[in-house]
Amino acid sequence: MIVLVLFIQIVSLVFFFKIIMESEVDSFGCFWYCIAALHFLFILRFIYVEINFSYLWYEQIMELISLGISLFIVIPTTIYYLIKRNRKQEKK
Repeated sequence: MIVLVLFIQIVSLVFFFKIIMESEVDSFGCFWYCIAALHFLFILRFIYVEINFSYLWYEQIMELISLGISLFIVIPTTIYYLIKRNRKQEKK
């Protein structure tokens, strides 16, 4: 299961960087937020798994890698959204 989660995260990470490198964040805005929402769900999954299951050490490492990838996407997207919303409010 964790291998599938890591595969999905790595593929979405590639799309995330493709969007950023093209510098057309506004044209891909909805897709960008969907990727961030998907990774937020992966963070919630990580919390659920850590509370309810005990894994061996190598499975814990893979879960932490999964959490790191998700945080790497969710935190910058959240900061970008807050800055964008703040600029819109300042213009009004």
